[in-house]
Amino acid sequence: MKLLILGGTVFLGRHLVEAALDQGQEVTLFNRGQHNPDLFPSVEKLRGDRDGNLAALQGRRWDALIDTCGYVPRIVRASAQLLAGAKDTSPQIRSHQCPAFPRLFRFSEPGRQLSSLYHASGPV
Repeated sequence: MKLLILGGTVFLGRHLVEAALDQGQEVTLFNRGQHNPDLFPSVEKLRGDRDGNLAALQGRRWDALIDTCGYVPRIVRASAQLLAGAKDTSPQIRSHQCPAFPRLFRFSEPGRQLSSLYHASGPV
């Protein structure tokens, strides 16, 4: 599975990346590169800023998207709108919508639906 993680080098994100890599997923990170930029040397890293510099995400596709750092509605909306067509099958998952995320979701269950899954249009 091709997986895009927004953030991915601090707090929850780094554990999601480790779990995905342990399961053989192809991981891409999008972040500013300010925290732990050398962490996960084997993954693709796209640099940008959710507050106005999303260019690195344009024209790309992933099987699933995980957003571990979306808090400001305007910024979350901008990335959600840009990425709405960038996923092939799985919904976006926003960590602030699902505090039990690590316990409930397994990458080996790509079709699993959770009530707190999040699409660009809002919570499912």
